[in-house]
Amino acid sequence: MLTEEKSKLLDFEAYQNLLNKQINEKYLKPTIPNVLLHMKERFANVKEIEMDLSFETFKKIPQNLAKLCNLKVISIIIKKNEQDPQIFEVNWITELFSLHQVEYFILNYLGDTELVNVTELLKQLPKVKYMRLEVGKVDYQVISEILLERFRAHKRKTILTIFMLNKNLIDEDELNSIYTIREVGNNLVEITTNF
Repeated sequence: MLTEEKSKLLDFEAYQNLLNKQINEKYLKPTIPNVLLHMKERFANVKEIEMDLSFETFKKIPQNLAKLCNLKVISIIIKKNEQDPQIFEVNWITELFSLHQVEYFILNYLGDTELVNVTELLKQLPKVKYMRLEVGKVDYQVISEILLERFRAHKRKTILTIFMLNKNLIDEDELNSIYTIREVGNNLVEITTNF
């Protein structure tokens, strides 16, 4: 009799396990759309991202992961090592983040570096109010021309602050009343827009 009850109990447990497995496979299976939907719901409320990391860690961030966020503020501080690239590609940022709603953007990749494709970055940042770039070299004139054009067209003021390492890269003859330049340290120059 004991074996008969045990047999029924084992059959019932096996039935429950089978039923649970079928339910999990049918309704709870972590398919990619379900996972992305769940992640989008979780990340949709994220408005600010602040990163302080090495270049190696920065490059390990999965592409498009942060595009699920509705970001208003992005601050990226990358500690550059000697083996890290000198050229910082804008697409490394645009592949990670959706920048269309960003109002405050900070990038620090200071060292013997250069930020390239700045025009593409600004296209992706139509609502930027404050932009701070700390890089070895950047085409500040292109940036300020685009921002000045936006200001004239939409009366949207953007405060731009650029820290560059080499004062010799700045053509002071071309600078006019839209810029304020000041030396802030050993071979470190701050350029700020005045419009």
